[in-house]
Amino acid sequence: MIEKLNNTNDLLQMMFNSGRVRLELNGLRAFGPSLLNRDENGDAKKVNVGCIPRTAISSQCRKSAIRNECIEVQSALSRRAPEIITAYICDHYGVDRKNEELVKFYLTLCYSLLTEKEKELAQGKLSIPSKDSNPNWLIDTPVRICAADVKRIADSIRKYFSTDADFGKIEEKKSDDEKKKSYEFTKEESKESFVKLYKELKAAIASYAVEYDVCLFGRMATSTIVKSYDSAANFNEAYSTTPCCFDSDFFTTRDTLYDSASVLFSELDTATGSGHMNSRDITADTFYWYSNYNLNAYIENIMIGFDYSDKSKENEEALKMRIREAFDYLIEVTEKTITTVPTTMQHQMASSPDPAIVHVAVKKNSQPKTMDFAFAEPVYAKDGVSVLDESVNRFVEEACDNTFETGEFMMECWLSKAKYANEIKNAAGAERTNLHGLISELKRVLYETIDC
Repeated sequence: MIEKLNNTNDLLQMMFNSGRVRLELNGLRAFGPSLLNRDENGDAKKVNVGCIPRTAISSQCRKSAIRNECIEVQSALSRRAPEIITAYICDHYGVDRKNEELVKFYLTLCYSLLTEKEKELAQGKLSIPSKDSNPNWLIDTPVRICAADVKRIADSIRKYFSTDADFGKIEEKKSDDEKKKSYEFTKEESKESFVKLYKELKAAIASYAVEYDVCLFGRMATSTIVKSYDSAANFNEAYSTTPCCFDSDFFTTRDTLYDSASVLFSELDTATGSGHMNSRDITADTFYWYSNYNLNAYIENIMIGFDYSDKSKENEEALKMRIREAFDYLIEVTEKTITTVPTTMQHQMASSPDPAIVHVAVKKNSQPKTMDFAFAEPVYAKDGVSVLDESVNRFVEEACDNTFETGEFMMECWLSKAKYANEIKNAAGAERTNLHGLISELKRVLYETIDC
């Protein structure tokens, strides 16, 4: 197989017959009283759909919950990247964390590499944050950093700056910008080593593959030594099929020590200490949600850095293994997309219901299709039909309307509560499956593309 491949485009043509393939999920879930996603004021998020306010759950809220639910959280969004990389150097290279001078030196290198502009780094200039305003070496913009990034940067730093070398001192240099302080090595050899380190890290960002969650969900990086990735995942802003209808959760607290304290004092204030603490929105809604995963973009991301010039059997197996592992992660994400709910306020307003219905399809050369048409008009309970039941009826009807479908289905599965089995069978002519059945079928379809 590999002898026919010269680049990732050849691989995609072989896997998908020159087509563009998407894994698409649409679903409905009815929550109990809860506050799933909040705005800047702490109120429930809202969005207008058809000029009617609906309760909303942001795409970021859903993606964060899904990524955190995966068995191995493979990356983290943090401003503490300098600390994370320095800790790796200490732990893997035997650097004593109590050696404040050496730890600060490595923090300076990491902080500079992640925050300085390309021009300054190429000149060997360094950055040191203010001890008063930024004692924890936090970078201004959070970066999604994964284990491969940490190891790559840490190993390169150690290559040029080991603990037994004399680096000289770092001193402040005058700058045209009075608001920004600039620092440089006093020893020219150290300055040259830092420039080489930066150039090596910059050149290497396009020659290695990162963890699969970054390849799937993408990453925007402001640093020149951390690669940005276009996302292969697309999420809608989930919204309620009904108009907004919030209640106010008014809650108080009570002095639980009142009774025991009353035996000590003859003139105790008779007030028990109960008092208003706060109030917040609370609502129970049926939400429509959508996700799709672009397999072509995902494969392009994961194959970055792969050596197609090596035609050996071992390299062919390495290619298959990389794609198989990527598909395994995608299947896990698909499962979590269906099962995971936002974590907000779950400790006080727990609601984690099964989806009422989910439609899953792998489609080739097809435009993405959301079910928004079904809910452009809000759903109301009427004639003994609940909001959820009417929402499911509209959902199934819209899913089965293929008037504008241009591509082909490589796989189509329905999952639902038992109550809606007949709706699926009557409208779509399909039998519903369960989650295990979906995972098995999805794995078969994906693995066949690479003959794994």
